[in-house]
Amino acid sequence: MGTRICTWLSGWHDPLILWRTLSYLAWIGQNRPERPILVTLIYLTPADDVGDTLVQAGAGQSGWQITIPCIRLWQQDATAAIASGKPGLIALSPLMQGATADLVEQATRLILDAVDQPVQAEMLTALGIFAEPLLETERFIRLVTRERLMASD
Repeated sequence: MGTRICTWLSGWHDPLILWRTLSYLAWIGQNRPERPILVTLIYLTPADDVGDTLVQAGAGQSGWQITIPCIRLWQQDATAAIASGKPGLIALSPLMQGATADLVEQATRLILDAVDQPVQAEMLTALGIFAEPLLETERFIRLVTRERLMASD
């Protein structure tokens, strides 16, 4: 039996994301034969972060806790993500530490060179949304072209 790997992205402040993740894990564990089940929660921005640990205890009584592995994108290095050559990391790089307009342009060129349609259009759209605070929209559109962006669903 193989490993079941689950990754959740949190792109908004959701105070119940840890409980929701725990319930998904419980459902998967009860309804799928794969073992073990691994999960990682990815926070896109600091405003989304509600932590990584659920603690349940009564007054003066010990209880239980579960810690869910988390990646906080703003703590990751944008330059290293781009250097990895992995398109998924490249598309997320504008949310990472050290992201600049020049790195967004480099990320765009890498996705254009390494990813085929229709996935390319989806990744460029995500990259453009994440890069909005770093790069003017018109500059990004000139780099990518409207036609490529229009190929996205």
